[in-house]
Amino acid sequence: MKNIWVLCGGPSTEFEVSLSSGRVVCERIRLDEYVVRPVVITRSRRWILAERVLEKDSDRAWLATFFKMAADPSSTKVGLDVAEAAARMIGEGVHCAFLALHGQFGEDGAVQGFLETLGIPYTGSGVLASAIAFHKILSLDIFRGAGLTTPRGMRVHRETAISEILEQLQLPVFVKPVRGGSSVGMSYVEKEEDLAPAIALALATDTEALVEEKVDGVEVSCGVLDLVRDGNIVSTPLPPTEIRPLESAYFDYEAKYRPGKSKEITPANLQPTIIRKIQLCALRAHQALGCEGMSRTDMIVREDGEPVVLETNTIPGMTPTSLLPQQAEAIGMSFADFLDTLITHASQREQLRCKQTG
Repeated sequence: MKNIWVLCGGPSTEFEVSLSSGRVVCERIRLDEYVVRPVVITRSRRWILAERVLEKDSDRAWLATFFKMAADPSSTKVGLDVAEAAARMIGEGVHCAFLALHGQFGEDGAVQGFLETLGIPYTGSGVLASAIAFHKILSLDIFRGAGLTTPRGMRVHRETAISEILEQLQLPVFVKPVRGGSSVGMSYVEKEEDLAPAIALALATDTEALVEEKVDGVEVSCGVLDLVRDGNIVSTPLPPTEIRPLESAYFDYEAKYRPGKSKEITPANLQPTIIRKIQLCALRAHQALGCEGMSRTDMIVREDGEPVVLETNTIPGMTPTSLLPQQAEAIGMSFADFLDTLITHASQREQLRCKQTG
């Protein structure tokens, strides 16, 4: 039986989303080959370990109570510091850390470096790919270098003058933190007077912001999974999802995580030739960044059929409304199979690294 720790939470603007992902993983993961321990990392970086584990034929009803307690800032549960958590992971012989961490610390390469230092395999991309993908400016540079089309945009700081932005870009624009996800701190700006407050909102969670011109077209998202085939790892694009927000101007936080706030069509209702273009763009983005295990690339398909790449997520959401599990299901892969695929990839990657290092 493989000892799996599911890590979620973290000192991030996406704490709640991460908790939801972690809970769903624990509720859906198969237990015939795994012993699973849920772990919530608090905003103050304390590690709260479930005192019970999930194993074959065990009851999962206690999960709701555990996650509620771990998410409560007034809880008396202190948890472990990072050194104690590291010792516990090594002591228990953790075979794989399943990362359901989103945003800062979880998706930016920090926890990946921590786990590599401990020699513990983990799901998803490595340190460098995670860090670059999480930094929107750097990832856009990589995309353009790989021949992908991206929106017109510019990097701004607190000192950047509004006049300078308007000289280079045309409204409407999107303003977003350079490092962040789930549309937290993001604004859609149509009027000049709204630009400064939008930048202030983005800079409330980051030291710099990205301002991008709006691209008209169909919003889509396309995942890539690294599948293990005969001992080899094969990066495989999934059927893309067409996204139609029902109440908001774009795919904001509410549209992403509140059921009924958006319509998601998987596979996207687009021509097969355009579907293939989207998949090739997602695969190229995945490979250009050096992603591993999984990724999900968001795009706008213009009227001329050209996909415009917005960003790549290395740890996409795993909530009931999340897109990557929907896309895996579209090729006949159940949620449990999807989780198995990520763990299998992590194990295979570790075996290949061991061979390379002798």
